[in-house]
This record gives sequence, C-alpha cells and structure tokens, in this order.
Amino acid sequence: MEAPDKRSDTSTQKFWTAPNIITVFRMGAVAVIMILLILIHHYTGKKTDYTLSYITAFIYFIVAVSDTVDGVIARRYNLVTDLGKLLDPIADKALVTTTAIMLIPLDRAPAWVIALIVLREVIITGIRGIATTQGVVIAASSLGKTKTVTQNVAFVMLIMHHPLWGIPVHLIGLICLYVALLLTWISGTDYIIKYARIRREVLRRVFSDG
Repeated sequence: MEAPDKRSDTSTQKFWTAPNIITVFRMGAVAVIMILLILIHHYTGKKTDYTLSYITAFIYFIVAVSDTVDGVIARRYNLVTDLGKLLDPIADKALVTTTAIMLIPLDRAPAWVIALIVLREVIITGIRGIATTQGVVIAASSLGKTKTVTQNVAFVMLIMHHPLWGIPVHLIGLICLYVALLLTWISGTDYIIKYARIRREVLRRVFSDG
C-alpha cells in the first residue's frame, strides 16, 4: 500500500490560504460584475437599471477593497505565496479592464479615456513581466496607490450613474476618471523611469565587474 503524497497535501494547503481564497473570489466576481453590467445595458431606462446599477457598484466596491485586505493578511501572517503573487495582479487587471470596457457601451465613460487607461495597464504589465524575469523588483509608489484609489472611486460612481440624494454621481465619477487618467500615465511613466534606472545600474555593475 502506497503512502499518501504529503507534498501534494502541503502544496494544496499552501494554495488555499486566506489571501489566495480572496484573490480567487475577486476573479470570480469579475464575471459576476460583467454579467450585471450586461443586464444594466439591457434594462437601460427602466427601474431595474437603477437597482442593478447600485447593486453592481456595491459589489465592485467590495471586490476592490478585498484587494487591500488580502495583501494585508498575506504580509501580516506571512502567507505570501508564489501563486498568490501571480494571481493577484491578474485579478486586479481583469477587474479594471473588464469594468472599464463594459462602461463604454453603457455610455457612462468616454471610449478614448478607457482606451488610454487600458493601454497603460497593458504596457506596465508587460514591463513588470520583463522586470520579474530579470530579477528586478520595483516597489509600488504612492502615485500608483493614489491612482488605484481614484480609479476605483471613479468606477464605483460611474457604475452607480444615477443621482443619489440630489448628488450628481455620474459627474463626480467622470471627474475622478479624468484625474485617474492623469495619475495613470504619470505613475506609469514613473514606473518606466525607475525600471530603466535600475536596469542601467545593473548593467553598469555587470560591465564594471567584468
């Protein structure tokens, strides 16, 4: 009789940590948000549109906040895993790009703004992937964190869309979106400059040692 594979059990247990479970929840929630946004488009102009918009905005808010929660838990309780490092940014990008693109047919966000935001995400994700293969680690900047918060506020407001207690929710969302666009490219440029600087320093050391 063969002994059970303890390594398999250990790897399974290591995957199902609280932060990774939250990350998987975020990835599943992206599909839910997408379906709800499709339903909002179908019921545009009807009372159901209003209700669905607020429900979807609430779900997006919870999912966005969960990104911060899983990071805090992972660092505080030393539950950081390689798979978690891989899945976390994928979940983040999926949430941002899916929501952003789905706002266009709803006519709640300008297509050109969304295109620029998504383009930046693609460029930075590519550079981050290259940096990782080269062993280059670039810490998240305060600019990037501010961009993320502003972007999430914009998306929550734009998904809500309808005025609340006389507050022009959609207008506030658009203002936040334009601010987020500015911060998106400023933080993206900052990231590229930091990467180029670190790479230049690494190459300088290699050639000087040689």
